[in-house]
Amino acid sequence: MQPPPARRFDEQLISVIALMYQSAAEPELWRAFLDRINVMFRASFSNVGLVTRPEQMWWFDHPECLIQEGQDVNVVFQQGLSTEALYDLASRWLVHDGYTVRGVQWLTRIGQSAACDRRDLLSDAEFDRLPFCHEFALPHDYYHTLASFVLGETRELGLFLNVHRPRRYGPFEAREVALFRSLVPHLQHVLRVHLQWRALRQQTHSRTVALESVDQPCLTVNAHGQLLWANRAAVTLLDEGDGLQVRGGVLESDEPGEQPRLSAAIQRLGRSPDSARGIPRAGEALSLVRRRAAPRLHISLLRVPPSDPLGPAEGEVLLLLDSQPAEPDPLPSPAVLSQRYGLTAAESRVALCVARGMTVDQIAEEGQVSPGTVRNQLKQALDKTGTHRQAALVRLLLSLTHRD
Repeated sequence: MQPPPARRFDEQLISVIALMYQSAAEPELWRAFLDRINVMFRASFSNVGLVTRPEQMWWFDHPECLIQEGQDVNVVFQQGLSTEALYDLASRWLVHDGYTVRGVQWLTRIGQSAACDRRDLLSDAEFDRLPFCHEFALPHDYYHTLASFVLGETRELGLFLNVHRPRRYGPFEAREVALFRSLVPHLQHVLRVHLQWRALRQQTHSRTVALESVDQPCLTVNAHGQLLWANRAAVTLLDEGDGLQVRGGVLESDEPGEQPRLSAAIQRLGRSPDSARGIPRAGEALSLVRRRAAPRLHISLLRVPPSDPLGPAEGEVLLLLDSQPAEPDPLPSPAVLSQRYGLTAAESRVALCVARGMTVDQIAEEGQVSPGTVRNQLKQALDKTGTHRQAALVRLLLSLTHRD
């Protein structure tokens, strides 16, 4: 059983309004919105656009439309006219149709938003006497027009929606005019949402351009270490496998013994709320041994909080890489310790952490293991190197070089 006409109409209106709001952040959806508007109002032509200077009448920024020198370009979508007809309307007829100039002056004068029927500004008899009526409107199958216009808070930006109907369907009825007017408050909200979306997109673009322009490698990962973005310098470093690499989409150290430290730091910053356990998680710093090069890879990790306060607590992590520190690290790589003394990756990590001045508890927290495990691994490292004391182990490590 089909729903009654009134119910079908309500459902259609709800669908149109929902599509209007979607279009605020996905402008390409305006065309689908206009398709439905044409059906609702039995229109042959409709258009919607963002006006950057309401006092100017040139609303089109399509390449096929005439934009004169000194005039701002604007965003517009239309359904129902050919490219040639759109060009003709914008370049020749727009200020000679008898109601556009008068309508915009009226709409922008009375407040932040308004809607009207063409007949409120220009009677059918007056419209019939205009060359525009017979040379453009009627040949393109429209005669009656509903127009709406809303202004932004600064009154420097506006959004318009126009609906044009063929003469054979008669003028817009009172209920249709009321329906059209009911869209205006939503159009006002859509303009506000669109401007916020555009500002955020511009901020993102500006930051991306800034990060792309610097020579320092920088990249972002999620809490699981999955690579989300990298600038050109970071892509070059990753392609060369110079300290870091990407496997299966996950950022990894090229030195297996350093991977636990890298993963732990990313997880702490990405998964933990900013005040987890009362410990600020604004950022951390790491210094990783690289397999091929003598200088260590210094990494600054910065937490990027989630943008949606109602969404998952996990944020992103921005990594700033410095692959050429001023002075080379005096400690050997885990590979050297493995080759010379048979240390495992875990034992090498503990030995190197001790040489850097870290305590057993700090090493355990960073490696996400128990202090007892760290003590056992340190004992194994002391036994295998024949040093037996931490001070002797540190002296031994400092006497070695990366290239030995």
